[in-house]
Amino acid sequence: MLRYGTLFPAIKARCISSLPIHWKELEAIFSQVTARTLPFDAHLPIAATVAAGGKALAAIDIAAAVTLSAIGLRIEDDAIDMDKERGLVATIGPGRAFLLANGFKNAALQLISNSPALCHCRQAMLALFLETFQTILEGQELDTRFASTDIEDYWDLVEHKSASAYAAAVVSGGILANGEPLILKALTDWGTHLGFAKQILNDLESLRNSPFQGDLANNKLPLPLIYGLHVAHEDRARLAEIVEKKEIYLHVTEVKAILEKIGARKFMVWAALEKRRLAEEIMKSLPQNEGTLALTHHFDSMFGDIDSLLQEKNAPVPPTSA
Repeated sequence: MLRYGTLFPAIKARCISSLPIHWKELEAIFSQVTARTLPFDAHLPIAATVAAGGKALAAIDIAAAVTLSAIGLRIEDDAIDMDKERGLVATIGPGRAFLLANGFKNAALQLISNSPALCHCRQAMLALFLETFQTILEGQELDTRFASTDIEDYWDLVEHKSASAYAAAVVSGGILANGEPLILKALTDWGTHLGFAKQILNDLESLRNSPFQGDLANNKLPLPLIYGLHVAHEDRARLAEIVEKKEIYLHVTEVKAILEKIGARKFMVWAALEKRRLAEEIMKSLPQNEGTLALTHHFDSMFGDIDSLLQEKNAPVPPTSA
């Protein structure tokens, strides 16, 4: 199977050549972010292009556009959350960070507009990126309004943000390869499940390490807490009281113990594995080739030994349409 990492030097060079020549700060940030490798997202459009019947080498430009977009979106997200004590936003402030984020996003759009390799799908690709940027911005704005305890609101936010970003990164490869409508829908749905799984695993990592620090600093409720407020258990009233009074920091040990006792971690593992199961079903509808194998490997590699963490498949699940 082609090692798509061998294309990273060409993708990196294409990214650099697409940055504004006089805006040296963008290139400096790009070099810092990609010092070791490109973001994991760069694999997606390449593998999806091959999955839809195209050639990996043809996907260099769209992979570069996805990479520039991903960097911009991550800076933008950090600037909104302001939940990292170190890093770019903490150093330069949110205002300047927003300008730099937009610089990366605009560079991605400029690359698409000027790329000869994308001439056959330029309008469709620009529409995809612009619609995705708009959807994510809508989700970001919604996320700043209030900390909802409704699990449907949580899924809606994930769909607007992480899920839409990954869906676009994946389907861009299908568009490049002139994929049939059914293939484009399958790639979009697969990318959506990938985005959901990544967010769930991110919240799981938060529960296991520094519980909810970033979310709580911004008055947001992560999935484990929302789960704890929805399922029936003897400590639900106590948990609701702590949340309502915004005293989670004062009782973080107690809150974490409650969530562990009621199986919040198991629920999250179950939810992420369910997204992987749905993604696997979608893969069965696509041609089985190097690209689909690479996408499947990409999804599976996120989990490591996480299957062993799930002792039982029947964790209590609150109603959800995700």
